[in-house]
Amino acid sequence: MIGTAWRRLVRFLSSAVLATSLLAIVGAWSMLGSLVPQGAASATAVKTWALANPILEVLVGALGLHQAFASPLFLACIALLGLSTALCAWQRTKVAIGKARTLRQAVLSDRASLTQSHDLEIVCDAAITGPEALNIASETFAHLGIKTKHRDDVVMAVSPAWTVWGSPVFHWALLALILVLMGGNLFRSQGLMGVAVGQTKPDVPSSPTGTSARDLCTTWAASSGRSASTRSSRTT
Repeated sequence: MIGTAWRRLVRFLSSAVLATSLLAIVGAWSMLGSLVPQGAASATAVKTWALANPILEVLVGALGLHQAFASPLFLACIALLGLSTALCAWQRTKVAIGKARTLRQAVLSDRASLTQSHDLEIVCDAAITGPEALNIASETFAHLGIKTKHRDDVVMAVSPAWTVWGSPVFHWALLALILVLMGGNLFRSQGLMGVAVGQTKPDVPSSPTGTSARDLCTTWAASSGRSASTRSSRTT
């Protein structure tokens, strides 16, 4: 019972329907978020937009669209999309591993192994010799657009091993992009830092918090004093 429920859950989470629905929701949410100013409620742009659109502001504020890309709904959809993509990527990776193993076995196949184990057998006319049968098979494959190789009385048409990895690589790359987007939204920081005229601040994490209002006022006063002294000397 538990195993069946778990398989159904995994099948639902890795389904194309869920992934497509989440992509549509994320796309629509992002489009709506780009139409309204982003920031805290105290931000000037948000206040201005709210005063100009009081009716829409009720809906926008309730949905949290002013902080669309950091809202719980958006992050939940992104997280669920990441989980769905991870499960789908893992399933496709297992399929690709199986196909790659089959391709390696096909490349190493010879006449003896194919005679012992094969999926399909076509009986040829007894009057046709072995080389003639191989030529007919090669011409038939060529007519279908399939390139063949001859090796030890065997006609081979095996795809390159890298062709089975396209879908897994795409899904893992998409998962990496989702993780980067989530990390950027979760660990980003924004705000204002006061810097007086003539002052420089090092680009270190402790720099903004290490500046006090008194330091800024002292630097500002010193800068103003230098400007006043310069004007006085020019006047003199």
